Amino acid sequence: MPGACGSGCGPVAGSVLVVEDEREIRELLRRYLELAGLPVLTAAGGAEAIRMLNEGAARLVLLDLGLPDLDGEEVLRAALAAGEVPVIVLTARSAAEDRIRGLTLGADDYVTKPFSPTEVVLRVQAMLHRAGRNGEEPGAACYGGGPRARPPATAPASPAPATESGATRHGGRPGR
Repeated sequence: MPGACGSGCGPVAGSVLVVEDEREIRELLRRYLELAGLPVLTAAGGAEAIRMLNEGAARLVLLDLGLPDLDGEEVLRAALAAGEVPVIVLTARSAAEDRIRGLTLGADDYVTKPFSPTEVVLRVQAMLHRAGRNGEEPGAACYGGGPRARPPATAPASPAPATESGATRHGGRPGR
């Protein structure tokens, strides 16, 4: 359900905004992020995402570039205009030129499909930590139970088992 998080709550300021038109991928990302303890909003299209950005609902955006109503680059520009909102592009546009263009336009990170949901969660956590948007002091940290992981009292919940099968890697349609 667009704009939903967890148990049906409304928009939560400081949420991770997942902008993805493919329902299965959108819901997969939502579940993994929520398991990691992050509030999540979802949008299936660019216009809805821009509205949420203008309302100040997002502290980070996971953005598919191949949206049905607007090109994802328009949403990226809107996120940059909305303030200091980090953007991780998550798309099937995997050519070097596409990655360079996305980063040049202002994306903070660029992940191509197929992707590991656990890797995406770890990238989100690291970016929020570095930006000081997770309630902790900015600085170095290690997530996911690595050798320098935070003590259990402050460590984020593990979003998935240590090993992933091929079934947890998801991709999209060409150009998405």
